[in-house]
Amino acid sequence: GEPVIPRNANSIFIKSIINKTKVENLDQFFQQKFIQGIKLDGRLAVSDNLQASDLLFTGIIKRFRVENLTYDSIGRVDKKRIKVSCIIYLKDIKNNKLIISGERILSYFTFSELTPPIISEYFAIDSILQQLSDRFVKKIVTGWYTELMSKMEKGSIKKNTQ
Repeated sequence: GEPVIPRNANSIFIKSIINKTKVENLDQFFQQKFIQGIKLDGRLAVSDNLQASDLLFTGIIKRFRVENLTYDSIGRVDKKRIKVSCIIYLKDIKNNKLIISGERILSYFTFSELTPPIISEYFAIDSILQQLSDRFVKKIVTGWYTELMSKMEKGSIKKNTQ
């Protein structure tokens, strides 16, 4: 994808992430990861002053769902999948122009607490928030995050565009 941010944009103000799920503190954990991701990328400085910033980012965590996928021989849940759906907005403050307007970004993470490699639900949540943060950063800085998508996600895009 093409870069979505103007070449002269150097700073971003990250408005508090809105959590529309029932999972407490999901917004705060995600916001920390997202700010860290923007800082590590290095293209934009994270600003705490809206008026002095070039860009305004707003994100909404719309859905968070844990699905049971498979069960073992005695009926315990073996594999689970976490799905997170977010909506993002990015505004060029100087030109009063929406760059990204309500785009949906999804992330999935499949794990098992019984079958190796054993991953706790806490670690799975941390991993999906990191994955989502990486996608947000890539989307803002480069315009797309295809290289971060799973084979399943890439396959569904091909089906939808044919």
